[in-house]
Amino acid sequence: MAALWVGLDVGTSGVKAIAVDDNGAVVARGEANYPIQGEGVIAEQDPLHYVDATIAAIAQLGTIEISGIGICGQTPTLVLVDSANNPVTPAITWRDSRAKSESDELKAKFGKSLEQFGVDNVFEPSQLPAKLLWLSRNKPEVLSKARWALLPKDYIALLLTGVAVSDPWSCKGLVSLKTRKPVAEVIEFIGITESLVPPQLDPWQLGGLVTQAGAQEFGLREAIPVAVGWSDALAGMVGIGAPVKAMSFILTGTSDIIGSSHNKKSEPVNGIYQVSSASSPLTIDFGPTQSSGGSLVWLAEESKCSVGELVELAAKAETDAFFLPFIGGERAPLWNSQLRQRFIDLPEIATLGERALAVMKGVCLSDRHVLTYSWKSAEKSDQINLAGANIEHAAWLKARRYVFTEKLIMHKEPQLPALGAAMLAMSAANGEPLVSAFEKLHGEIEVQESVAQGNQDELFARYLAAVELEVKSLES
Repeated sequence: MAALWVGLDVGTSGVKAIAVDDNGAVVARGEANYPIQGEGVIAEQDPLHYVDATIAAIAQLGTIEISGIGICGQTPTLVLVDSANNPVTPAITWRDSRAKSESDELKAKFGKSLEQFGVDNVFEPSQLPAKLLWLSRNKPEVLSKARWALLPKDYIALLLTGVAVSDPWSCKGLVSLKTRKPVAEVIEFIGITESLVPPQLDPWQLGGLVTQAGAQEFGLREAIPVAVGWSDALAGMVGIGAPVKAMSFILTGTSDIIGSSHNKKSEPVNGIYQVSSASSPLTIDFGPTQSSGGSLVWLAEESKCSVGELVELAAKAETDAFFLPFIGGERAPLWNSQLRQRFIDLPEIATLGERALAVMKGVCLSDRHVLTYSWKSAEKSDQINLAGANIEHAAWLKARRYVFTEKLIMHKEPQLPALGAAMLAMSAANGEPLVSAFEKLHGEIEVQESVAQGNQDELFARYLAAVELEVKSLES
């Protein structure tokens, strides 16, 4: 039987599974969802939901012979487990912003994190240090029970293999990307011990083999190689080849991941992350937004209709208005959890389709905002690699034509993080370079020429002015 490579994406809204053969053909898919719990600044999940969803997604793949498994997932979502691998508290997701005061305290104490960690912006409320400091102050009894501080993908891998392991990028804020070791002064300040941090390996290395217990729980055979895995953002980049081929890209989802990869030596740009050549074959400058697809979910809830209905209405609408997609704040490049969503220049009598199109334009404008930051290190590209669900829908193409003039390279595979995880599985199991796994397994692409819709530069200038006004209003 032909070798099949399985990628698992333990994402924000659920687990997605994909099985591909040695030629990159998708032979099976699986998917199972779970909720986010909490209101306001609280955004938690039950780690056992990750397990149930993974079991369900794998079962949907059917009876197949698996040669390797790669796992990626949402970061920086914190999963604390005890010595029996049981969760000791709900997972605190990346969307949770309760640790604002702890974030401010870490910034005041340590300043910028670049020198210590080899990457900046690791003291934000969404990141692991602020979360753990909040727990040490508010729920010390939880930390006292914890054996490992993991990410969702690490938790699933632990149950599969019995091995606690992670990668430096996913553990940034606890681990230096330069040394791959915990940063002692930060670890001490947030009130934990270095033993809470799992061992660190490259994402494409072998993490462990499926144990008898793991096989029984997840419906697999024993001894399947399991890769260490990466964040869903970085695995999505693997799926389009960004770590091995220079390009600019936008990966769409609940939030978007935007950036550029290159082989130039450059200093990190304030406002976005840099995955240096110490952690990736090519340097990657990128940033995650707070809410892209999530902005349409917000509008759907406000208007009591489905996201699908909104997108269909937007395809038929026209508007000069746009939206600041700051649902619960904004991450890159602003890193401000106090910002909130707002329509700009939207008439009171606007139709629901006009509102939907304004939201979609705002998402694209925030993508362009991050992309311009990545071009401070990489050369500006005349084409953008685009991936994610619904990228070919007429409404999204219309919204992007309002914002971009570049040629769009459309990656057809809708689950790029899971495909990227499958590439990590091949690399780990066979010991072959990541670029080789990409060349064998990459999906179909289509070139979409950009058709101008209005004055993109003028619209972007209006967006930047509106953002600046919002930021200043918070400072006053």
